[in-house]
Amino acid sequence: MIKITSKLYIHFLTIITAVICIFSHHAAVFAISYGVMLLHEAAHLAAAAAIGLRIDRIAFYPYGVNLKLKNRFVHNLADEIILCLAGPLVNCAAALISLSLYNVYRTPYLQLFYVDNTALFLFNMLPVCPLDGGILTKRLLSYFFGGKKAALVMKIISALIAAAMVTLCVYMVYVTEFNFSVLLLTGFLICSIFISNEKYDEDFVHEMMFYSGKKRRRIRHIIVPDGEPPEKTAKKFSRRYYSVVYTESLDGKINHIASEREIMNKLLNVHSDRKAL
Repeated sequence: MIKITSKLYIHFLTIITAVICIFSHHAAVFAISYGVMLLHEAAHLAAAAAIGLRIDRIAFYPYGVNLKLKNRFVHNLADEIILCLAGPLVNCAAALISLSLYNVYRTPYLQLFYVDNTALFLFNMLPVCPLDGGILTKRLLSYFFGGKKAALVMKIISALIAAAMVTLCVYMVYVTEFNFSVLLLTGFLICSIFISNEKYDEDFVHEMMFYSGKKRRRIRHIIVPDGEPPEKTAKKFSRRYYSVVYTESLDGKINHIASEREIMNKLLNVHSDRKAL
């Protein structure tokens, strides 16, 4: 990765791809494609800023633009829906506008802009993580049916989509003989499905926040700075609510999620150690 600014990075393969497109007289195609992806990520960025999230960095890869947030944990389902749908909905709106303009002006660039926006919208709405449609589907399933059932359903959906993509890939390679674009897309999806690794079970935390079994739970969520003594954290607890504590670093990342019992055990251990001394 090549660092341009503190928040802007570009992959060296992206530069090579751009150079190849320029010398092969496909610079306009490259510019429009990246413009569509930038529009998508700009919508996510605007939605993230609107709900209080902070940007970590923007990276330009050969296959697209990636927006990484510092504090990506969203505290309610409505904000999660807004964040997930912002990008695809902007692409959908841009596709409709470009289609109406194409009916008047009939330029190939408007047609390409329409096709790219439509393709990005449809691709991102696939119910496969980490695509927008997959994240949204998993959150909604967790909200209504619980985390375990949601995880099982998502595994089945992901397996079916992966099988369909492999079938389409084989067919496209057979028909076009050398067109491997669908193969690369399939590889990206399969890697995203089976090689995802999260620091903590984010869906379980969302389930605690929104839904638990058949009854709503009265849960209070407390965000504390990293390194805060358990005595100070315990003073924020209430008898009316069960508290879940999120330890936040200086750059806005959630480093640890602890239950009320875990904090109280730490507090008891601290007092035991002091008595021993």
